[in-house]
Amino acid sequence: MKRLSGENLIPVAILLAGVVLSITVYSVRHSETISLVDGDISKMLPVDDTDHVAGNPDAAITIITYSDIDCTYCTQFHEVMDQVIADTGPSGDVRWVYRHLPVVDMYPYSGTHAKAAECAVALGGSDYFWRFISTLHAANATGQPFNPSGYPTLARTLGLSEEEFTTCASSSRFEYRVARDFDNALAIGAKGAPVTVVSAPGIEPITVSGFFPYENMRAVLDSVRAKLR
Repeated sequence: MKRLSGENLIPVAILLAGVVLSITVYSVRHSETISLVDGDISKMLPVDDTDHVAGNPDAAITIITYSDIDCTYCTQFHEVMDQVIADTGPSGDVRWVYRHLPVVDMYPYSGTHAKAAECAVALGGSDYFWRFISTLHAANATGQPFNPSGYPTLARTLGLSEEEFTTCASSSRFEYRVARDFDNALAIGAKGAPVTVVSAPGIEPITVSGFFPYENMRAVLDSVRAKLR
């Protein structure tokens, strides 16, 4: 069964979209973590070699973000996490794991972009996942989500085969991979994108719904670090 077409994802995506703005506004105004509802955090899939990880892969602190490539708040939070990873470095105490949560009723290309990000990895290697997303974020800054019809040009920019990339992106090759992330986000209680879980050994996971400013994320990490000492 195809999981990422608009026909299949829209019923659930409507549910997500119905509260994504309220969740995000609450996060920004109140600057605090928000518990997920109607889910079970224990159902979060463990990090494995299919995940996309930035930072130190063996770090004590794990940050898992379920995100939509085209979502404005997701893009802003991505920038926050880029800064966090820049602060801690490749040998630091934080690893950031990106998982897909395309909300296709609000961002109709997001499911296709999620699959295409996986295609970039398959054709170019793990670094191409982050390069693909960064390129789309830059394009989306114009206010118009990147149209998949531009994939040939994007492939050239990234140094990938145009034909292989566009063929992969239009196929069902990575639908299951993206749907797995999407379904797992719902299982833990996600009601919109982005949703982030901060965890470390012996510490109860901390959940963040929506955009979270850099200063607040840094405060959460400092709190976790204090508990690990």
